[in-house]
Amino acid sequence: MKINHYIYGFYDEEIPAENIGKAIEEYGGILCKYSECPAPDGTEFYEIKGTSMNKTIARKVYTSEQTVIYRKCVKIKKDE
Repeated sequence: MKINHYIYGFYDEEIPAENIGKAIEEYGGILCKYSECPAPDGTEFYEIKGTSMNKTIARKVYTSEQTVIYRKCVKIKKDE
């Protein structure tokens, strides 16, 4: 997905809920249609406490049991 002209890639690393910060609501638009890291419309993204949003963020994921977990997203490149 893209935030502020940077593309973030999704990782399987789970982030503990206690490390999740505030929701990322609007930073120049969140686009989730990139082939490198597609995300369903409505995906929610969050800051990770103790890290810079310039490097990593988290996305909210519902498991098959409908519980919530958070997965790491890492900035991979600037969108040209």
